[in-house]
Amino acid sequence: MFGITDSYFFLLLIWTMMTLIGLVIYSFHQKRFWLILSPLSAIIGSGWELWNHPHSDGPLNIGLFFLFNLCLMRLLFTMMLNRYATPMKVKIIGAASMLIMGWAYFINDPWVFSILWGISVIPQVISFTPEQSRARNIYIGHHVLSFVLLIVGLKFLSSTTALPLDLSHIEQLTHGQAEHILVGCLILAAFIRQGVFPFHLWFKAGYKTLPFPLNIGLYIGNLGFFLFVKTIMPLLQGAFTDFFPYVMVCGIVSGLYFANMSLVQEKIRSTVFYVMLAQFSILFCGLDSASLTGKSGVLFQFLSLGLSFSGLIACLYILEWHMGELHSRRFHGLQHRNGTLSIFFLLFSLCAVAMPLTMGFAGEDLIFHAVIEKYPFVGLGLILTACLNGISLFKVVTFLFRGTRYDSRDDRIEFGIWQKTALGILLVLLFGFGLFPNLLLKHVLSFI
Repeated sequence: MFGITDSYFFLLLIWTMMTLIGLVIYSFHQKRFWLILSPLSAIIGSGWELWNHPHSDGPLNIGLFFLFNLCLMRLLFTMMLNRYATPMKVKIIGAASMLIMGWAYFINDPWVFSILWGISVIPQVISFTPEQSRARNIYIGHHVLSFVLLIVGLKFLSSTTALPLDLSHIEQLTHGQAEHILVGCLILAAFIRQGVFPFHLWFKAGYKTLPFPLNIGLYIGNLGFFLFVKTIMPLLQGAFTDFFPYVMVCGIVSGLYFANMSLVQEKIRSTVFYVMLAQFSILFCGLDSASLTGKSGVLFQFLSLGLSFSGLIACLYILEWHMGELHSRRFHGLQHRNGTLSIFFLLFSLCAVAMPLTMGFAGEDLIFHAVIEKYPFVGLGLILTACLNGISLFKVVTFLFRGTRYDSRDDRIEFGIWQKTALGILLVLLFGFGLFPNLLLKHVLSFI
């Protein structure tokens, strides 16, 4: 059905039913276990198939990798945030976004995929308040444009081939001027959806609410990067290799722009999100190196960034839920009563900018080697981007936790067993696979 194999369809169906049943039971009993059960089951199912897949059997469905990442981030968010910080409406919106994106990862029918591409933005639109109409219009405008470009690209690409269009075998298209324009439409659709410069304004508009929507934290599950990996990359490696330099330029310009913008933001959340956009922009450069090293580094780093920014964003969400929107105009002095939180925030920041002995260091090392070997000057830009991101997150840590606290309000944040477990899982994964990256890298190669 819709190009989904029977085994994956069964996995998705069970996962969807568990998600819906879990939400219903949670609405009556308010037990976090029912929210955790659904992403945990998807992680176990996809992780089991990934771990036991012989590389000789050929590459796995890349959707399995994205589903594993998405559900892992969802699980960690659910464990870290208490039930008072996220009302039921937020939980429903998050679950709906997760389900839509999860199904889209496995669908090969281009028109069903386009429908899911369009409706996947609706849960986020619902979170805007009437006072945020301008931000909502910016958000909707960008996603409508990406949807139109996707439809145009797929519609005319389907007319250039005698066979039914299949997203998993689209690389069979011929080379021609019309096809160049249509592939360009697909690239623009993916760039807009992923928030690549200059199409990032929808992302900035998306976190105007207070506290910011947790869907922002699920940026790792964004369909833009998925479309690029599954459909656009095979096209570029086939008959459209002349697109590679342009995409590489977009990736490095975006990375440098976002890294520079992160240095001048007054809001702590803006700085963190700009750094996240910059780090994800680096991944496009790794893909465009078109080498096995670069592509394996991108997938490895994709998981690392998801884990790192899940910890950062969850910690920031907890702080803003307790204290309101935080700014970098002054030192907040939160370390005195929140020493544990400050240490975790610092560690997640270091992991996000690829400190040695972390997952990010291994992933960025693979990407940088692949890019520098092919485009030396672009490699220098990647190094500069990473340095600027490190400075920005160092400023965030300093303004949040250093200085003297003059506010008389109680700013102590206590962690329960769920939060401590989630933080422990994050650190074990980030530093464990940083010390022994081959344990994960050999399984990542199953998707290439």
